[in-house]
Amino acid sequence: MERTTLLLFMIVMTLGISYGMHTYALTTFVKTDIGAAYDDIAAVGIAKFLPIVLIPLFIGILLNRIRSGYIIIIGVALHAIPLFMISVAETIAEIILYQLAIGAAHAFIWPPVNSVFSTNSETRIKNIARATMFFLLGWMIGPLAGMGIMDATDENYRLLFQLSAVVMASSTILVVLLHARLPSVKLAPIDPKSFGKILHFPVVVALVLFTTAVSGILFVIYPAFLVDNGISASAILFLYFIFGGIRVAAMWLVNFLHRWMMPILTMCIVLTTAGLAISLFATSFVQFAVAMCMAGVGIVAYPICLEIILSRTKRIIANKMVGAYASLVGLGWFVGPAIAGYTAHWFGPAAPYLLFCIVGVGMSIAAVTLRKALAVVEARHEATKNVNQLLKNHFNVMLLSIGLMDRALAKSKTYEDISSKIRAQYDQLDRTIEEMNKDLSVAVELMDAEPIEEMRRVIRKIEHTDPAAGAGKGYPAYDDVKESMAGCVEQLNEAMNVDVVSDVRNWLHAHSLKKR
Repeated sequence: MERTTLLLFMIVMTLGISYGMHTYALTTFVKTDIGAAYDDIAAVGIAKFLPIVLIPLFIGILLNRIRSGYIIIIGVALHAIPLFMISVAETIAEIILYQLAIGAAHAFIWPPVNSVFSTNSETRIKNIARATMFFLLGWMIGPLAGMGIMDATDENYRLLFQLSAVVMASSTILVVLLHARLPSVKLAPIDPKSFGKILHFPVVVALVLFTTAVSGILFVIYPAFLVDNGISASAILFLYFIFGGIRVAAMWLVNFLHRWMMPILTMCIVLTTAGLAISLFATSFVQFAVAMCMAGVGIVAYPICLEIILSRTKRIIANKMVGAYASLVGLGWFVGPAIAGYTAHWFGPAAPYLLFCIVGVGMSIAAVTLRKALAVVEARHEATKNVNQLLKNHFNVMLLSIGLMDRALAKSKTYEDISSKIRAQYDQLDRTIEEMNKDLSVAVELMDAEPIEEMRRVIRKIEHTDPAAGAGKGYPAYDDVKESMAGCVEQLNEAMNVDVVSDVRNWLHAHSLKKR
C-alpha cells in the first residue's frame, strides 16, 4: 500500500473515532442535560448537515486551485475547536452554532480525500470503499471508547466532548506528513454549470438521497428514539458499535461485489426499508440491533454510486463532480433529520420510521420495475471499463511501434534504410489504428458518441501522417506523429476519465526527435 493512501486512511479513521465518540452522545446530551424536545434535536442535526449541502460545491472549485493538504488542515481545525466548545455550551443556540462549524469541517475533509483517490480509475472504487471502511472502523471504535469514558466518569458528557476534540486534533500530524506527498494542482476553468451534470444520473441521485436520509436519521434522531424505548446511554453506544461493525463489513465486501452494481443497490434499498419496519415494532436491545444492522447496509451505496458518476465524467470536471456528490450526500443528511425530527414532534416518535418505510417500499418496487433502466446504467459502466482496457492495449502496441521507429532511426545510415524501417513499423501502427476504429465503433453504440468521435478525429490525424516523408530532412512528419499521439492520450484522459498508460505520455515527451 502506498504511503499516501495509508496516511489518508489513518486521517479518516481518526475522524471516524472522533465522530463515534461524540455524535450519538450529543443527541442524548441535548435531550437529558439540556432538556431539548424532538424539534430541538432536529435543529441540532440540521445545523450540522446544512453546511455539507453547500460548502462541497465551493470545495470542488478549490480542489483545482489549492493543494488538498491545505484544505484538509482547515477541516481538522474547524472540527476540533468547536467540538471542544460544545463541552462548555449551556443552550441549544450555542450547540447549533458549533454544529454549523463541525458540519463545515466535514465538507473540507471528505471531498479532497475522494479527489485524491479518483485520479486512478483502476483503484478508485477500491480506495474510496476502503477509506469509507476505515472511517466506519473508527466510528465503530469511537462509541466503544465513548462507552468506557462514560462508565468511568459517571456519564460526564462534557469530558467526552473534550477528549473527542483532542483525538481529532491529533490528526494534524498525519495531514502535515501527507501534504508533501500530494500531487500538484492542475488548474481547470470555473464552470458552475458543470455541477448540474450530476442530475444526468437521476437513478443514482434518488438512491443516494434515500440512503443518506436514513443515515442522517440514524445519526441524529434514532438515539433519542432508543432513549424513549428504555435503552440506556451505555447500551446505545454499544448498539452503535455493532452498527459500525456491520457497516465496516459491508464496505469490505464492496471490493468483491461492485461488479453487480444494480442488484447490490436494490438490495440496499430493501434491507434499509426492512430495518425501518422492524424499528416500528422493536422493544428490546436485540430487536433494535437487528433493525440497525439491516439499515446500516445502505452505506454500500456511497462508493458504488460515486464510481458510477465518476466513470462517466470527464477528468477535467471530476473534482467538481466530487464536490457535487458530497453536496448530494449532505442534502440527504439534511433532509432526513429535518423531516424525521418534526414528524416525531407532531405525530409521535415512531412516525418518521413509518414514513421512510413507505418511501423505501415505493423505491424497492420502482427498482424492480425499472430494472431494465438500471441494467443500462450498469452496462454503460462496464462498457466504459471494457473500452478503456481495449484502448490501453492499443496504446501499448502503438507505443511499441513508435519505440521501434526510434530504434530504426538511431541505427540507420542511409535514407533508404531509414525509410524502409520506418515504413515497416508504420504498417504495424496502421493495423493498430484500424483495430482501434473497430473498437471505437462498438463503443459509440454503448456510450455517448461525443468523446469517442473526438478520439476518432485524433486517430485520423495520425493515420494521414506519413512519418517516412520527412526522412533525411530532420523527420518533421515523424515528430508530428508523436505530437498527435500525445494529444490522443490527453484526449482519452479528459474524455473518459482514465489514465491511459501514463508511461506513454512520459515516453513521448522524453523521446522527442526535435531534441536530438
